[in-house]
Amino acid sequence: MRNKRQKVLKFRQDSGFSGGGMATIKVICTACGARMHNRKSVWQAPQLANLYYTCTNVECSETSVYELTHSHTVSPSGLGDKGLIKALLERLRPDEKQIALDWLQGQPG
Repeated sequence: MRNKRQKVLKFRQDSGFSGGGMATIKVICTACGARMHNRKSVWQAPQLANLYYTCTNVECSETSVYELTHSHTVSPSGLGDKGLIKALLERLRPDEKQIALDWLQGQPG
């Protein structure tokens, strides 16, 4: 069960995205109108993915591929260069973090 505050983003072939929030993408089958379920996501690049959807109506079972891409930034990140580097370093394993820190300390100011 999803949080009551979480909104559903609906996708319809004729009208594009509707609804509010970016929590969930609801895809409607173009053949029968039933909800489609995401089976697989294949990332082609950091900001481009192919999403494979299958219709939940067993009698229909249509499978479709949708492209998800980053269009543009509405508000730039508040992290800045130092905050971004810190956020990226926090995601590394300890051995990777040490290699990155050694490399950064060898760089000019």
